Amino acid sequence: MLWRIEKILTALDKKYWRVFFWLYWILCTTLLLLPGTLVPVFNIWDKLEHAGMFLPMLWLALLGYAPRWRLAPLSISLTGYGVVIEILQYFIPGRSCSGLDMVADATGVATGAVIVWLWKRWDAPT
Repeated sequence: MLWRIEKILTALDKKYWRVFFWLYWILCTTLLLLPGTLVPVFNIWDKLEHAGMFLPMLWLALLGYAPRWRLAPLSISLTGYGVVIEILQYFIPGRSCSGLDMVADATGVATGAVIVWLWKRWDAPT
């Protein structure tokens, strides 16, 4: 079953996944750097929102750039991106730099990485 889903996901040319990744990255970066008064309210726990932004970002990057981008370096890079975003939020009116948000970003990346790692370890039928 999982190998069928993977075949469907990889059937789409990598260039389209790259476009989806960069559009998603631009959307997330914009939302994360908006002034506090302009931030849309989703009424979900803030930490879940952060993790929920970073998990699909990892997947889209892997779909577009694997095997050139490896899972571990990509995970570290996206976690670093989350840290930089949080530091930048310190300078934006109505936003704050939060260590817990950094942890939530890293948790989203780590969750996505674990799911991908488990997926790859799953034996596809021969």
